[in-house]
Amino acid sequence: MTTPARSDPLRTSVYQRLRTDLVSGVLPPGGKLKPQILAHGYAASPAALREALLRLASEGFVTSAPQRGFSAARPNPETVWEIAHFRILIETEGARLSILHGDVRWEANLLAAHHRLSHLEGHLRGGKEIEENLRLWSSYDRAFHEALIGACGSDLLKDQHRISFDRFKQHVIAQDATLGFRGEELVREHGDILTSALDRDPLACAKALRLHFETYKRFSDAVIA
Repeated sequence: MTTPARSDPLRTSVYQRLRTDLVSGVLPPGGKLKPQILAHGYAASPAALREALLRLASEGFVTSAPQRGFSAARPNPETVWEIAHFRILIETEGARLSILHGDVRWEANLLAAHHRLSHLEGHLRGGKEIEENLRLWSSYDRAFHEALIGACGSDLLKDQHRISFDRFKQHVIAQDATLGFRGEELVREHGDILTSALDRDPLACAKALRLHFETYKRFSDAVIA
């Protein structure tokens, strides 16, 4: 009888650290990613780095080409909005399922995530230590959107949401020094998403999520212009 293969904790750790550094911009867009050079900084073998980079390439965080090796993905207006559209589809369905099946615990988790997010957004909106807190805001933003789909009942959906969220964030961080923070308008959008979810209104929640991305697109286009 064969023994089921077990995941290697070291390889998983290398993959997670690389993904975090790609999304946060520590590994800059377009930068070459050579396993032999990265091996020392990540305390892993070149083989483990190559395996992690291949996985990241399959998910879109890294590009790979014959004879040219691996590179961190570059921001591309067409690609980023394709990713955004996919994320809207995933998150809208996750929110619908959570609204349908979520219990009091789901509501409490969503309220708690929004409370942390709105408290920090109020702090940033007042112009206090914006640059120092943008990374923290980005993590709270992620936690809120993950809480929204937290009761969807599908690990596959949650996994695809994490990938699309991180790919979108990778592009945002590369081209926007505010990491997507837009002040008062953004605060209202998160509030509308929360209210529609707690009202158990999937259509209103889907609309709020679409507006959330549409207004960011207008903001982003203006920043780039």
